[in-house]
Amino acid sequence: MDFFIHRAFQITETPFTDRIDDAIIALYGVIGLGVMVISRREVLQFRREMFRPIAAGFAAMLVSVVCDTLSNGYELAVQLTGDPASAKALHDWLSVSDGAFTLLAEAFFVAAFYAGWRQAGAGGGAAAGGAVGLR
Repeated sequence: MDFFIHRAFQITETPFTDRIDDAIIALYGVIGLGVMVISRREVLQFRREMFRPIAAGFAAMLVSVVCDTLSNGYELAVQLTGDPASAKALHDWLSVSDGAFTLLAEAFFVAAFYAGWRQAGAGGGAAAGGAVGLR
């Protein structure tokens, strides 16, 4: 995504602009939390089933963004380890962890929405607070 952003907006790549995609992913999380706050009355109807997987999903998303931000270059890893070989290993682990935590976050969100869907279906239709057509 960094390459596309630099090319589309014709900006020179710097350590700061190289982290724009990290900020975009973090913004997705902030927007998601904002939608949940705005829709809190509806969301609270499903808190029993959905709260834990959604909380775990946001936590995994945060860890993913941190890993992605830290793995955008070797500079920080070299400062932390003081050894280029160790820095490369740390960088590689952070890169892999970023992808793993992204998948984990997505799995938690899917699980939360599935739990909400099941709870809505058990509600007996729209008049009883459930959703129509979920059975």
